[in-house]
Amino acid sequence: VNSRCEKCEENCDICYNNNICNKCSLPLNLYNEDCLQNCPIGYVDVNGVCIRCPENCGSCNKDINKCFTCINETLLYEKQCVHECPYYGYFADEINGEKVCSKCNSDCATCINKDLCTSCNQGLHLQFVNNKEGTCQNECSESFVSINN
Repeated sequence: VNSRCEKCEENCDICYNNNICNKCSLPLNLYNEDCLQNCPIGYVDVNGVCIRCPENCGSCNKDINKCFTCINETLLYEKQCVHECPYYGYFADEINGEKVCSKCNSDCATCINKDLCTSCNQGLHLQFVNNKEGTCQNECSESFVSINN
C-alpha cells in the first residue's frame, strides 16, 4: 500500500480526510470547516474558531454570555435578547438602529417612552397629556382632580 502526503488547502494549518480543515491559518477563523476572515452574524471568534452566540444574539462576547446586538425582531435587555421588555419600568425603544429595552422615567411604573407614563409609582398621580398617557406628579396641577382607581 502506497501512502502519500497531501498539503492542506490554502489558509488551513491542520486538516484531515480529503482536506477538511480543522484549524485555520491566522488571522482566519474556522467556521463549518471553512476559513473565514470574519465570523458570520450570530457567531464570535474564540481563539480562531467561530462559536455560536446565545439564541437571537447578533453579536456577543467571547465568554458567550453577553449579547451586544440582537436579531430576529428581539430586543436587547441586560445583555440578553428578549421578545418583550419587562412590563414594569421598561419600554421598547430603538437606539442607533438597534432595538432595545430602555428604562422609563424614574417616576413611571409603566410607560410608552421615556417621558410618557401609563401608570405611576406609589404616591404619585398620573396627569394625562392625552387620553392614555401622561406624566407623574406629586400633586395634581390646577384644573386637574385626583381620582383613585
